[in-house]
Amino acid sequence: MAGAPSIGDILMLSQTAWKVGRAFTSGRKGAPAEFQEVESEANGLSKALTLLGEILLADDSILARADAKSREGVVTILHSCEQTLEDLESFVDQYKIIKRTETNGGYTVERNWSELVLSNYKRMKWTTEGGDIQALRNMLQMHTSTINLTMQALQSGSLSRLEETIMPMAQKVDDVHNRLNGDLGDKIEDVHRVVMAVVNGTPIVRPRVESVQDAPSVEIAQGQRQSVGLLEAKCGDVGGYNVIFWAALCFVHTAAYVWIGRVQGSLGRLGDIAVRTSARVRPEGDESPTLSDPILPPPAIAPDPDPEIGTTHALLAQSFGLEPVTQEQSFNTSLEQSLGLELAKITTAQQEIFEASLFRNSATLCDLRGTLVEYTQPISAKGDDAPSAEFEMVKAASKCRICVVRKVDSKSEGGVGVLRTTTSIWVFSEDHTIRLQQKLADNNEELVPFSSYFQPSKVSLTVPATLRFHAPTFGAKPDHVAKTSRVNYVFADVRSATLFQSVLFGRQLIGIYKTEKTLRIHEGLKGALAFQEQLCAMENLRLWQDEQSGGVLAMIHFCGSLAAALGTGYMTFYLNSSKQPVRAKDEGGKTVRLKGLNVVVVDPRQLQRRDSGGKQKPGNRITGARVEFAGEDEKRHFLALLNKVQEKMIVLPELH
Repeated sequence: MAGAPSIGDILMLSQTAWKVGRAFTSGRKGAPAEFQEVESEANGLSKALTLLGEILLADDSILARADAKSREGVVTILHSCEQTLEDLESFVDQYKIIKRTETNGGYTVERNWSELVLSNYKRMKWTTEGGDIQALRNMLQMHTSTINLTMQALQSGSLSRLEETIMPMAQKVDDVHNRLNGDLGDKIEDVHRVVMAVVNGTPIVRPRVESVQDAPSVEIAQGQRQSVGLLEAKCGDVGGYNVIFWAALCFVHTAAYVWIGRVQGSLGRLGDIAVRTSARVRPEGDESPTLSDPILPPPAIAPDPDPEIGTTHALLAQSFGLEPVTQEQSFNTSLEQSLGLELAKITTAQQEIFEASLFRNSATLCDLRGTLVEYTQPISAKGDDAPSAEFEMVKAASKCRICVVRKVDSKSEGGVGVLRTTTSIWVFSEDHTIRLQQKLADNNEELVPFSSYFQPSKVSLTVPATLRFHAPTFGAKPDHVAKTSRVNYVFADVRSATLFQSVLFGRQLIGIYKTEKTLRIHEGLKGALAFQEQLCAMENLRLWQDEQSGGVLAMIHFCGSLAAALGTGYMTFYLNSSKQPVRAKDEGGKTVRLKGLNVVVVDPRQLQRRDSGGKQKPGNRITGARVEFAGEDEKRHFLALLNKVQEKMIVLPELH
């Protein structure tokens, strides 16, 4: 998050906090109480980040007018939060296992905490600074308090207050991640003391109202450590609105911070921002981060024009790609532009309703950020309906979310209700125009994603598929349906691509190594003189761990002509099978010789011969291979992991 803070980055950070919180209580019934507390803190941080993004969307002029040190301080606070969440997300990805369970209709894939974590979570180090799970919770609380105070300082419109608030916090927050200097708990306490000093020395931001009637007073007990619920203060009738102003007063150890939640009515920019998603619907119990929560309906009589709200409407219009309006036009004769803003509201609300319906009675196996989704389509001449051998790539979405969702639906078959589970890949574009579904086969066939050699963040599915581009209303007839044989998913980072592959294949991807070529070798003198057939060229050697059997599976894609001749796409073998131990020899340079393989090679034409009797000749098995890696580092890392895996050999079933 270098440079000025981006609203998009802040909202993505909010999404990360929410995802991490959800991950802590997957399998909620058996989750420890500490995990539920971490989830609660992560959700609070997610909401604070969302609200900060809203405020900057409404008006970022104060940040633009601030001096360089104040802007750097805001970036430091956000970067510290980002670092904590990224480290925690990496920890979650490392210790959450992909569990594959066989069922009557196929298999299911779930992500759960490993037994190692569940039995040792109190003794484990949950932060890169060496803190336990309580320290992790305190860090999340610390970030929430600093984000909320940053939000209040920006709302105040005062440059001096922004500097007085940001600078002391930024100095202390920046020191939290320094592992070589001091105790983590002491550093967090230092930040809390600074937060307390800021709160005591800075009044709460108040709405643009001269007098507030019947506002309840709140006494803060010294040293109070618990969180207080939402406090509503009903104010007088202002400009035709019944104003409701509520704040969440949260206490972190001895530090109190104030979270300004919503201001409805003519209370300036924040209230106007809240109006734009008033039509949204959320399923009960859903705590996912959104741009705003439901608010009261608008008054029957519109208020007088407000220049501040007019400015906010212009900012919102620009953010949605609409023509900005002037302050004089905001509440008068600009009907078309008002309808345009309302259309933007409806689009956001419809998207949230769609997702609420989709995620109901479902499990989200992964929710990742993508940069491109594309698929192949045949190129046919005009007027020619015959299939073409030439294909072109068609872009489906650019900046988007890519989710794998397993949904349970109840259907009636013969008058009897039947529960049916379907797994689909969903793509949601950031501009809410694309809702793409690729339904995965629900049979016993394994889906092996293809990883790109030249672009590690790209994953391809090379199976016949039907892509459905859904309408804004869930369950309605799709706007467009396309049939394809290849879909490319490009992710924002390699880690997301790795998790996506693990979820689809039902096994944990623990290693990816680039190879330049793989040659088949034969044993004995005859084998030494035999022609070394090339099996693979410029492919990724991937290692998968099967949590159920404990086996580590090596897989590399055959070259195109050989794959077509053999009728199979991958050469696969176990690395830790006691029945068929694999031996590796470093031949120097970038080359490793593998012996002890037992890869069945079947020519499809042999299956049609009556005299074959289903027996395989020795020559139809690959027993050895020479692998040339892309670099010596790749080879060294592969051999290190192989030695670690083979420390414990186990009995594994034969691969077919």
